[in-house]
Amino acid sequence: MAILLWLAIPIVAAIGAATWVSTRGRAASPEEQQRGISEMQRFQEAMLRPLPRREDED
Repeated sequence: MAILLWLAIPIVAAIGAATWVSTRGRAASPEEQQRGISEMQRFQEAMLRPLPRREDED
């Protein structure tokens, strides 16, 4: 009976991994894609802005 448990663990892990990969690998909906693009644009704009100067750096 113990051997069945040892054999079941990798089988369950493989099924879980396959489920995870298929879920994460699916194409995003157009709304999710647009949100990701707009967030990336906001990030790039924020990176282009200069950092605020600290008052004690004078």
